[in-house]
Amino acid sequence: MMRPKGNKKMTIEQLAQMSQREFLKLATKEDLKNALVPYATKEDLEDFKDEVKEDFKVLKEEVKSEMRDGMGKFLIKADQISKKLDTAIEEGRAGSALYKRHDRTLENHEKRISALESVTTMK
Repeated sequence: MMRPKGNKKMTIEQLAQMSQREFLKLATKEDLKNALVPYATKEDLEDFKDEVKEDFKVLKEEVKSEMRDGMGKFLIKADQISKKLDTAIEEGRAGSALYKRHDRTLENHEKRISALESVTTMK
């Protein structure tokens, strides 16, 4: 509180007027309510939380579905590759067996030809 100029004592009326002026400067309950209008209320936040939860559930299901579809496609491709690999391995084994058989046949022919040549050169 400011004291009036000079050494005069303040009267009760002056004190009342000064108090009245200061009280008028204070915010009213209505002023405080109006100041809080732009902010979310507890109910607003609860509603928002519920919306986010629901959106998250939907998104989670969409991701699961996409993952299932993607995994299915992956497994189909992996199965196709596996079949091709099995076929190539079997063909390799068959080729190897055929090569060994031909090699043995050639060795056998070579021995027989050598035997025949030795008999004809002796005569």
